[in-house]
Formats: sequence, structure tokens, C-alpha cells
Amino acid sequence: MKHTGKFTKQLITALFLAAFLIAGIGGYLGSGVQAVQAKKKTYTVTIVGNSLIGNGSQKKYFKQIAKLFGTNIKVYDQINNGYQLSDHVLDAKFNEYNIRKQLKKSDIVIFQEYGTRYETTYKDILKLQKYMKKSARSYYYQTEFDVPGGELIQKLTKHGVKIIRAEAAIQRLQDLGYMYEELHEPGDYHPNEYNGYTAAILMYTQIFGKKCTGYPVEKCPKKYRTFLRGKDWTEKKQALKTILKELEAIRKG
Repeated sequence: MKHTGKFTKQLITALFLAAFLIAGIGGYLGSGVQAVQAKKKTYTVTIVGNSLIGNGSQKKYFKQIAKLFGTNIKVYDQINNGYQLSDHVLDAKFNEYNIRKQLKKSDIVIFQEYGTRYETTYKDILKLQKYMKKSARSYYYQTEFDVPGGELIQKLTKHGVKIIRAEAAIQRLQDLGYMYEELHEPGDYHPNEYNGYTAAILMYTQIFGKKCTGYPVEKCPKKYRTFLRGKDWTEKKQALKTILKELEAIRKG
């Protein structure tokens, strides 16, 4: 009986220890799974274009707006003044500016051309896409020099490239009474930062499937507030909401 009692004690101790270890391991594994699930994806974005998407600081504002919406992104660029996409193709061919590496690691690539005037643009985008991973998404940033619904846009759309209608956003601003000179650099056709910020709102919301009207109005930067119509913040806030509604109509269209 003494041996039986001793055996029973040992068995209980062993079972208790096993239960403790299992609980500990389970808790460790469980916390690891929770950490992975809680970690938000960081999207890598590369912008390929020229000063028409550079001078308005669209890259900077794209990052700022993503942060306002709670989206983690890293934005790289291959923005060179005076470049056509054919020049970027040459850079990729000779691997200048690490463009191949940037394209390969990107989840999202935004292409921008100096209008729809070049016959090679469509083929240039196809050539650059060869350096991208298969899961990456392609977008074409349509400037005021592009022809909406033109042959290039139709080809790109058919090929699965989404169109960011930045040109429509700027036209809507002018329809609302904002002057051309207020949206472009002095005596020039390049976008200024008000132009760029407006376009960046549309760019972000379209790429990440968010409503433009979901933009956190109260967090609008002071610099952009100076651009908005109105005597005070109450009036300017209403002007911003009007712009956001117009942008949302473009995004949904």
C-alpha cells in the first residue's frame, strides 16, 4: 500500500507538471499567433514618372494621407525631371538607380507619363511590369496632359492597369471656382502643392479602396487650409467636404 501511495503521488506530480508545461507552451504559441495577426501589413509603393508627379509633392502627401487613414506604406520613387517612361525602360535595362530592385519589391507601382502623346507608352509599361512581382498592382496616374478615355487609357484598362484620374480632380477644383494659377506653379504648367495634395487624396483612396469622404477633415494640414475657400475654419471645412464629395464621385466613377 505504501508503494501504491507513493506511485499515486508521483503520478499526480507528473500530470501537474505536464499540464503546466502544456499551458505554458500553448500560451507562448498563442501569443506568437496573436502578434502575427495584430501586425499590420506595410505596403511598398514605387512611383515611376517625372516632374508632373514630383513637383506637387504627391509622394510626400500620399504618405501623409495614408498615415491619416492608418495605412502603413513605404514609398519609393523613380521620378526624374523630363523623363518619359521609355527613359525609365532604359534605366531598367542597364539597372540604373536600382530601378529593378525597387520594382521587384513593390506591392504597388504607379506609372506616370508626360501625357498620352507617345506611341510607345503602353509597351513601355509592359516592359517595366516584367521586373515586377506577379502579385503587384499597377496604376497609371493620369495628368492634365492625358486624354481621358483615349486609346492608351483603353489599352491600359483592358490590360488590368487601374487609372488614377488626377486630371479630373484638378478639373473639378476649377469647376468649383479655384483658378488655374492657384493649382500650378507661377507661370508654369507643373502642379503646385495644393494640386498635389488634392490628387494625393484621390490616389490614396482609389488604391486602398477608401472613401474620399472618409478623409479626417479635422486633421487637414494648415497649409492646405489656406488654399480652401472661406473666411474661417467652419467655412473652409465645408469647402473641403465639398471637394471630398467631388473626389469621391470621381473615385466611384
